[in-house]
Amino acid sequence: MLLKVILMTAVAGILGTGIGGLVCVLLKKPSNSAISFLFNVSSGIMLGIACLHLLPEALQYGNVWTGVLGVVGGVALIIGVESAVAKADTKRRLQLSDGNENKQRKMIRMGTVLFMSIALHNLPEGLAIGGGEQVNIGLVTAILIGLHNIPEGMAIAMPMMMGKIKSHRILLYCMLTGVPTLVGGVLGYFLGQINAMVMSCCLSLAAGAMMCVVVMEMLPEATELSENTHKYRGVLAFMIGIVITMLLMLIE
Repeated sequence: MLLKVILMTAVAGILGTGIGGLVCVLLKKPSNSAISFLFNVSSGIMLGIACLHLLPEALQYGNVWTGVLGVVGGVALIIGVESAVAKADTKRRLQLSDGNENKQRKMIRMGTVLFMSIALHNLPEGLAIGGGEQVNIGLVTAILIGLHNIPEGMAIAMPMMMGKIKSHRILLYCMLTGVPTLVGGVLGYFLGQINAMVMSCCLSLAAGAMMCVVVMEMLPEATELSENTHKYRGVLAFMIGIVITMLLMLIE
């Protein structure tokens, strides 16, 4: 079963973001509206995983208090990651000798920040797959997270392409962001074997982290890319993500 978890997290994390990077490299420059649409679909998938998939299982194996504790821990983890990345980004800007950034340097910096942020929040996604495998929802969770990771790979690749980074390095960076998913998967697999309460905390922590990522990153980014146009298209894309989650749950 451990080998299965490793394979699922590698495909969902490394291959998922790698496909997103490859799409950008092949298409050269996908439109903002297309990326916005994918981010909205991805947001629906993430919330679907958290609310329809992980939290019900967390409550089944634990109780309301372990669920709340895990969700709060997941939110705190993502807020901490976001704060650390923002602080590092601000410090890097202040270290620029001329006080100005040309467009190429700005794009490289943006890609680096996205790389760090997405890589770090991929850890609880792996936790969801590894812990979910203990209760037979690992495969569905892996498929959904893999789909979600495609637009994230595109988000990393776009600014790096504009920063004139070579295509093979862009693909490498995109795939590297998926490595923490594998680490989280193995961690979740072993933690889930301790007892039902630990399993509940792992699943709810992953759910809290995913919900926080959607609210703090995915939906605001989708809105910004759409430039506040085609709002109904964004809602439709979000609902498509929810429906995808519900349909894939039928294969359990």
